[in-house]
Amino acid sequence: MKNSYLLFAIVSNLLISVHAQAGCSQYTNTIVLSNTESVKYVSTATSISMQLKTTQQAWVGLGRSQSGSMIGSEAVIGLPSSGTVGYYLLDGKFAGNGGVYPSSAVTLSGTSVTQSSINGTVLRFTQNLAGGRFPLSSSGSATFIYAVGCGNTLGFHCSQDSFTVQLSPCVASNPTVKPVATRTRKPSRKPTRKPSLRKPSSKPSKRPVRKPTTRPSRKPINPPVRKPSMRPSRKPTKRPSRKQSRRPSRKQSRRPSRKPTLFPL
Repeated sequence: MKNSYLLFAIVSNLLISVHAQAGCSQYTNTIVLSNTESVKYVSTATSISMQLKTTQQAWVGLGRSQSGSMIGSEAVIGLPSSGTVGYYLLDGKFAGNGGVYPSSAVTLSGTSVTQSSINGTVLRFTQNLAGGRFPLSSSGSATFIYAVGCGNTLGFHCSQDSFTVQLSPCVASNPTVKPVATRTRKPSRKPTRKPSLRKPSSKPSKRPVRKPTTRPSRKPINPPVRKPSMRPSRKPTKRPSRKQSRRPSRKQSRRPSRKPTLFPL
């Protein structure tokens, strides 16, 4: 249990330190440009990280401008068809030399351009404040421009505008981490048995030791087989059937009728 609390304290300290170092890696400001476009950014003393998101499926561009117009400005353009992000100079309105063309004057980092039917098109990059045509200070306001094309091929844009960004360097704070108190469990007090006052007897017990008796295995007893007797079999005696005895029917006895006696007068 003590090791688990110690491990929890170490992990919490690491998470706090990582969060403090990564505090400026997340966007802290959001600007809603229109119903379909928005910009998020975060700036430090030396660089600025930006994200341009649109619901359209087209190429996108985001850059600095001194007057708010396209010509004479610079921009970071993302091409979803090839998945490339680059730094461009805007000296004209058409793509190619003398118009919109790439340049290696500025080194970008953390670049990506993604496109999907659900999230639309998202452009991300990080640029140094001191590079490019218009170096910026770490604090103050700056003018930016953006553009969304009519398709994935770099050409005419269907929407564009300028906006103002307020720069304020993000400082990663290192908070003081208080030591986490480790909890230690106290040993549980189990009731101890008191020693018995009886002295152990040194005399051997007189009880005989019972040896294990080996009982014979009980085999199944086969019943005795009855042999056939040699006596002749008794034939069944036929008893005469009892017929109904014919007794003579009792006939009425014919006795002579007594005549009446006549007495003399």
